[in-house]
Parts: sequence; structure tokens; C-alpha cells
Amino acid sequence: MIARTLSPFLSIIVAIVLFVFFIKPTYYETSVLRDDAREYREAASSYIDFTEILKQKIEEKEKYTSGEKKLNLLIPEEIDSTQLLVDLKSLANRNGLLFGNIVVVEGEALGMEEGNEDSVIDERARLVPTDISFELIGTYSQFKSFLEDLESSQVLFEVTALTFDTTEQKMFQQFSFTVRTYALPSSNTSL
Repeated sequence: MIARTLSPFLSIIVAIVLFVFFIKPTYYETSVLRDDAREYREAASSYIDFTEILKQKIEEKEKYTSGEKKLNLLIPEEIDSTQLLVDLKSLANRNGLLFGNIVVVEGEALGMEEGNEDSVIDERARLVPTDISFELIGTYSQFKSFLEDLESSQVLFEVTALTFDTTEQKMFQQFSFTVRTYALPSSNTSL
């Protein structure tokens, strides 16, 4: 009989002990893990959003950078005369022309008239020209091909002088040629 009376009390005591020492700590641990899992899901979602935004920004930057590179080829900050001569010689060689008698003349910054009070001259609006004079020897059709390649070049070239002989007795002709290319002035150039 004592066992019958003590059995419900012992069951209640065992249940309380189980609750205090096992169920409550386990429930607390699972709630902490559930909160951590929610934070990880939010962080993963934020990471995915961030990577998408980052990818868009990188694509925008690459578009800007490629455009900037093309502009820098057109009018660079500094003219590399040696590279320009190599490029011109390779254009001439590609079209079967002989390339020689080279003269390079760097000029002063060009801009608007300084005496005009109505115009505001931005230092970056001034351009520094470089004239490259050279001679080509070849046929007229080779010369025309050279001009077409020069026109489609990514570097801005302005033809400022062109002379040649028009005698029909010679198969090859000599073309004296002057091109001008421009650079942006360096930041320490004074107005």
C-alpha cells in the first residue's frame, strides 16, 4: 500500500527532476540554436543580396572602365612617342609600305584665346599636340589602305600635311606625311 501511495509522488518528483535537469536546459538550447539558425538565414539572405548588388556595381565599373580606356586611347594623359611610332610603322608594314625619315615635334598646350574675358578656360580643356612627320614609300593603293587603317585607329590622328609626286613612270611613290595627335595636359601645367 505504501508503494501505491508513494508511486504518484515519486512520479511527480521524477517529472520535476527531469524537467529541471533535462527538459528545460534542452528546450533552452534548442531555442538558442533556433535563434542562431534564424540569424544565419538572415545573414545568408543579406549575403545573396549583397553579392547581387556587388555584381551590378562591378559590371557598371567595368563598363565605365572600358569606356575610360577607350577615351584614354583617343586622347591620353601623356603621349608615348615611341609607342606611336611603333604603331604607325606596324600600320605601314601591314600595308606593305616602307616607313622612315621620322621627326617628332611636341607642342605647347592649345586652348581658347586667353585674352577673351567671356571665355573660361579649364586647364583640362587644353590639349597638348604632338606632330609626327614621316615618309612612306609604296604604291598608291597601299597608301590608301594605310589611310583607311589610320582612320580606323583607336588613337586620334589628324593629318596636317601630305605631299607626294604624281608621276606615272614610277611604280612606287614617296609620300611625305605629317600627323598630329593630342594629349591632355599634365595637372601641373600652368595656364
